[in-house]
Amino acid sequence: PLAKLRRGIRRADREWRDLPLRTRLTSAAALAATVSIVAVVAVAYLAVRHELRGQVDKDLRRQAADVHLIVSRDLFSGQLTVSLPRAIDEISGYVQAVDASGRFGTTGGPAALPVTERDRDIATNGGSWLRDATVNGTHLRVLTTQSRLRTVALQVAVPLTGVDNQL
Repeated sequence: PLAKLRRGIRRADREWRDLPLRTRLTSAAALAATVSIVAVVAVAYLAVRHELRGQVDKDLRRQAADVHLIVSRDLFSGQLTVSLPRAIDEISGYVQAVDASGRFGTTGGPAALPVTERDRDIATNGGSWLRDATVNGTHLRVLTTQSRLRTVALQVAVPLTGVDNQL
């Protein structure tokens, strides 16, 4: 196979050298222009992606700071119950509370957001982190941050459907 490849490269080189100089220069210029255009498009894509996701991250952090959770724990089961006071500028994402043992509470229904070891660590030690998750086929951006309650982390998620559609 290596010998066959070498023969093919030699043949292509011979054919390239047999072309008129004008054709070779035109081909080289076209290739250089194509490579430049692809590079500019790739950089533009990355810049737009970074800007859009940065806006989502900023909104998630603002929403997490604005959340005023009412969290109660069932003394027998340890289950968290979470409620959000209703307000005019209500959170546009999904909110879930997670304690250090991984028990969760939502504003209704089963857990929609996956709970990781790092989420439980944030409930215990504080901090925050952003990640992507897919839940029921929906691409989400999830922020996990320490809540105002000790040993409880707050997860706020918004769908990235709009960002994905623009990209």
